Amino acid sequence: MGASAFVTGMDGTVYALSGSGSLTTVKRQGAVDQAKTSRIDGIPEGAQLSLTVVGDQVVALDGESNTIFLPDNKRIDLSAAGVETGGVLQQAGPKADSVLLATPTSLVAIPLAGGAPTITPSTEGGVSGTPAAPVRHEGCAYGAWTGSGAYMRACDDPSANKQMVVDTLSTAREIVFRTNRKAIVLNDVAQGSVWLPDSNMVLMDNWDEVDKQLTEQENLEDSPDTTDEIADPERNEENT
Repeated sequence: MGASAFVTGMDGTVYALSGSGSLTTVKRQGAVDQAKTSRIDGIPEGAQLSLTVVGDQVVALDGESNTIFLPDNKRIDLSAAGVETGGVLQQAGPKADSVLLATPTSLVAIPLAGGAPTITPSTEGGVSGTPAAPVRHEGCAYGAWTGSGAYMRACDDPSANKQMVVDTLSTAREIVFRTNRKAIVLNDVAQGSVWLPDSNMVLMDNWDEVDKQLTEQENLEDSPDTTDEIADPERNEENT
């Protein structure tokens, strides 16, 4: 966070916000970059800014005043709304009705249209930790914390929700969610450890091996044979 911030959306559009409230959007149109400028009003002097984008909706956070700036120049005093300081905005993500914020003890969903945040404690006892930037992936919101070792997944389908304390996560140093198509991992970029959030947070010690497997999976999904099987599954049955 700082006096300015930028983020790249999932479609490659780049958004840059200055401390004065000037928001520059750079979008690729064919072979040409199209830039436009708009404003986010009410950013105080000395703001510590971070930025994210939900679909194409830009959201800024001033960590100094604990104020979140929503689309259409709406803003919420998070402290007055019961949200503690020290929050981390979600990574750039797909279109949704809310933006995610991870605080030291909770995962928070804040409606883009304004309104009361939904605060979900990361642990039953409210143990404090250091949050990773949360992500929204395949219909689920993911949060993880070092120190407390908390992990949670909140999904559109409540039967897929998960919340647990992971002992190996408590001693991690710098955790980052990484997504690749339908796959998601949690990586300690300082120590190389990798957890699999959709497999009960199983710990993998070798990031290079996990990265290789994800790349192989992506290549397999892109192969002509796989594409044909998806398009014509009966052809695959006939050939077996």
